Amino acid sequence: MKLTDSLTSLKGVGPKTAANYAKLGILTIRDLLEYYPREYVIYEKTSPIARPAFNAKVFVYARVLEAPSIFKARNGLTVVNISCEDEAGDRFTVSYYNQPWIRQQVKTGQAYVFVGRKGYKNGRLVIESPERFTFEEYKTIRGSMVPVYPLTKGISRNAIIALIKSVFAEGFDAMGSDISPEFEKKNDMSAYDEAIRAIHFPKSDKDYLRARRRLVFEEFYVFLKKLYALKDKTEVIKSEARIVPSGVVNKVVSELPYELTRAQKKAVKEVLEEMYSGRVLNRLIQGDVGSGKTIVAFLALLEVAANGYQGALMAPTEVLATQHYNALMKLLDGLGLQINVTLLTGSMKASQKREVYDNIKNHRVDIIIGTHALFQDGVSYDNIALVVTDEQHRFGVRQRDALAGKGNTCHVLSMSATPIPRSLAGILYADMDVSILDEKPANRKPIRSCVVGPDYHEKAYRFIEEQLRQGHQAYVICTLVEESEEMSGENVTNYTKTLQNFFKNRRVEMLHGRMKPADKDAVMRRFSEGEVDILVSTTVVEVGVNVPNATVMMIEDAQKFGLATLHQLRGRIGRGDDSSYCIFIDSSGSETENQRLSVLNHSEDGFYIASEDLKMRGPGDLFGVAQSGELNFKLADIYRDESLLILASDKAKMSCII
Repeated sequence: MKLTDSLTSLKGVGPKTAANYAKLGILTIRDLLEYYPREYVIYEKTSPIARPAFNAKVFVYARVLEAPSIFKARNGLTVVNISCEDEAGDRFTVSYYNQPWIRQQVKTGQAYVFVGRKGYKNGRLVIESPERFTFEEYKTIRGSMVPVYPLTKGISRNAIIALIKSVFAEGFDAMGSDISPEFEKKNDMSAYDEAIRAIHFPKSDKDYLRARRRLVFEEFYVFLKKLYALKDKTEVIKSEARIVPSGVVNKVVSELPYELTRAQKKAVKEVLEEMYSGRVLNRLIQGDVGSGKTIVAFLALLEVAANGYQGALMAPTEVLATQHYNALMKLLDGLGLQINVTLLTGSMKASQKREVYDNIKNHRVDIIIGTHALFQDGVSYDNIALVVTDEQHRFGVRQRDALAGKGNTCHVLSMSATPIPRSLAGILYADMDVSILDEKPANRKPIRSCVVGPDYHEKAYRFIEEQLRQGHQAYVICTLVEESEEMSGENVTNYTKTLQNFFKNRRVEMLHGRMKPADKDAVMRRFSEGEVDILVSTTVVEVGVNVPNATVMMIEDAQKFGLATLHQLRGRIGRGDDSSYCIFIDSSGSETENQRLSVLNHSEDGFYIASEDLKMRGPGDLFGVAQSGELNFKLADIYRDESLLILASDKAKMSCII
């Protein structure tokens, strides 16, 4: 079987099923094999429900006492309740949501093994939405590590497992790698193809760890080889754009209503001097949330425009692009500069796009701000000299290079709020010079944060209502899009209904990654314009817009996030003149987790928080996969896997030299 074969070449995968897999980015056999598990469920020996602590995962063998009941909750959910008794005689309730068919599947008097999280609801001991097995079924999986994958509607965990097993049974081409068996053995790694099998179906903890080491190393190694090759190509390139001091930067800076920080001044100096030197600028502006990266980019674009060239700024969303456009127009207002700015986004009407295309081609505009629409074939620039990419996760490299390719030897400036320690930044940004903004503007107020348990909800809702009465807005962050049989935690779909019922006179909407881009932009636009009071969202708001009126954020199941991610999320608030508040709900019941999260109470320094997160969860956390999500790695975590990153860097450098 070829790795490039379509998924439809597999038995049982028709066009409809293939379309569902495509939503997960799985189009080929290779895509399927490299769709790594999010985590693993280890099915333990059963024990009475009384033994584990609150919110702990339980494995309970229990008998159904009576026929399941069903009712409609106030938030519209259909709830099936099953009364059970375990081996020790303790009674509890099992609840399932929006799954009415379970009433027919569960038999009175029958015993089952329930696997889920222990909790209390309305004074009752409950397990919500557990997995359910007969005792015979459970015996076949007890003690094994069963993979859990991110899912979409129409694709179940068992379906993915069965499909991957069928590929392993049939056999496939070698995955291909230039790492020798001797290197793998020396560094305690599985062989590459063995690692692919073991990451899906590990036989033991050791099997999993050796497989993960090999695959993480491969991700870093391939990435860094491309990076070092790119650096070799760009190091000696001279720019065809002749940029000289025009005086426009000094004029704009003198008119700002605030003073640039020392770090901002240094970054502006580094960017301008490099453009003046005649070398191609390839620089990253790395700064914590709220450190003022955008003004540095604006000043570079204005200098390029004042020299008679065009510049472009590419943002990841239409809402953010529009925000940048409005901010730059406001900055230019009243300065009397002959610099024209335009906006270009995918949702524009064809007639609007044609007009913008014509203005760009004939240099009637100097600065173009937009989304990926900036590098489409229809766009023809006239002497573009600078491309700025504003993206939370920097490696949209293909898009960045496609836009830079619109001009000859174009300057490239990237911005990132990812708090990467300096020791790692030198490796990950090896193809770029780096300017670090390690200060915040004096006018930024600190965000007041607190870590609380689930019993704080009612008080939190009252606090949010008080903020809304003052005319402000709020974010509520959940871990899941919708209720999942695979994972526990609050989900956006149900939580939105809950809050709509609680805040009956408020406008509550939801946002998540499965929505169409146009729908996501529409929701964010309504929120940024004050038409939505409470936005219930997944972490997609981490790459978000500036909504100064949003003064409170509540993050559910905060213990499930890395501290760096929580800090990025918190950065969505505290952007206006009013005091802002972040409420972290820790539903773990764990003192260790509470201590980890409390770091956020005492610091707003993203670099410090990232380093503390690494110390507290450690590089050896078992079964956690790609918690940080930085740089779009599938499996690797730049914080936890620092040693492998350094090893891959050394190997990649040797490879490039040879």
